Amino acid sequence: MLATIEVYGGEFLVRGGKSVSFEGTPPGDRNVVIRFPSYQSALDWYHSAEYAPAKKLRMAASTSVQTIVEGVD
Repeated sequence: MLATIEVYGGEFLVRGGKSVSFEGTPPGDRNVVIRFPSYQSALDWYHSAEYAPAKKLRMAASTSVQTIVEGVD
């Protein structure tokens, strides 16, 4: 999956690690944050043919919430 992220200019900022939730119940116990050069790059990666096989495996093996958020410069 790392190679597919790099193709679209993405980089992992967070992959697991310690976390604490103060309000509400998180949907899981693992957090991943990936930064892309643009909102469109993130969308392109998520819907890409390169990521499709890994996405299919992830969806079959886990339950998750995927969110793409436009950041600030």
